[in-house]
Amino acid sequence: MMLGLPRSTDVRQQISKKAVYDRFNLSAGERNRFDADIHKMFIVNEISSKTINIAEGESIKRIFVVDIQLQADRYNPKNIILLNDLIDQKMLFALRTEKQCRLAIVNGRLIEGPWKDPNEIGIELRGLNLDAVWDNIVIDVGDITVEEGKTLDEQLARDFDTFTSSLRSLHGIR
Repeated sequence: MMLGLPRSTDVRQQISKKAVYDRFNLSAGERNRFDADIHKMFIVNEISSKTINIAEGESIKRIFVVDIQLQADRYNPKNIILLNDLIDQKMLFALRTEKQCRLAIVNGRLIEGPWKDPNEIGIELRGLNLDAVWDNIVIDVGDITVEEGKTLDEQLARDFDTFTSSLRSLHGIR
């Protein structure tokens, strides 16, 4: 899976399920739920100043692209968040089934893009440093429009508040 990224970013490092189980001390039930969702996981790209000509950010030094081969297109989002917590780096997840793919990231909460044909999935690295590149990946994956004068984090908080207010209204909750 290339996502349109330069070859210089290519890595192929499998993430073992045992490492996930051991790191988070998962119960047998949690392991079974994880296995029911996820077949295999690989770090496939490293976006960093070592692999492309973009400066490190103030807070972001590298971004990993993680290819997750799902058992089916329905999965528990908690498993993706768990994987995000495994490695202390920013990660872009490519969630794949046999026929489709979607991009996802965790930026305070899980943000998922739409399911698409794997050949239609790609990302563009835009920004002068990795902080800006990350923000643009978040914007692209979540199809987010940042209002003038707002930061991405402010926009995400506002959009989340609007979303939860809409849900409360829909269900008659104050």
